[in-house]
Amino acid sequence: MFNSWFVDYVPFGGTLPSEWKEVDFDEISTVQNGYAFKSKDYVSDGVRMIRTTNFDNGYVNNNDLIMLPSEFYNDAKYRNFVLNKFDTVLVMVGASVGKISLITELNTPSLQNQNMWRFRSIIPEIPESFIHFNVKRINDQVRGWSSGSARDFYRKDIFKKAKVYLPTSQVLDDFSKITMPIFEQISNNILENDKLIKARDSLLPKLMSGEISVTD
Repeated sequence: MFNSWFVDYVPFGGTLPSEWKEVDFDEISTVQNGYAFKSKDYVSDGVRMIRTTNFDNGYVNNNDLIMLPSEFYNDAKYRNFVLNKFDTVLVMVGASVGKISLITELNTPSLQNQNMWRFRSIIPEIPESFIHFNVKRINDQVRGWSSGSARDFYRKDIFKKAKVYLPTSQVLDDFSKITMPIFEQISNNILENDKLIKARDSLLPKLMSGEISVTD
């Protein structure tokens, strides 16, 4: 749907509407670095720290989480590194450079570790779905460059100064009404799957040991 509307302009006669405004991506979205949290601050129970190793097929898992003190979450020092539901995160350095994931309710509350950028709409009428798919579009362009596949890091200006055509408020509203409920359903499904996995992992050993039976 994003490509149909905002790349091929199918609903608009196949041409870019004249009233759409060309903007730099950083005019509509943050491009926020993560924070290099120190191992001395790791605790056994607290607020989650999301690492690039948690990126999993377009979403973020909660496997092998590192925890930080709960007070970090409300500390002004770390305010820019709080992750919100439907933030888009991207690996900007290393072997997994260009890997993109979506923060869902499963991952909140949490803080953003280093080696990734976080993208979030800075204009209320622009939905996070529009930001998310633009990050994917820009990333595909970078990967398509002749030298793109050999890069082991991204320069922030590639994303900040990428050109985006900003549609009218009505088009953004229409896009949001269709796509954001889908994002919500995805988030709910991931949360429900996590609950089912935990229930399975709790019950299966007891079933196998005979502690409980299927008739119980």
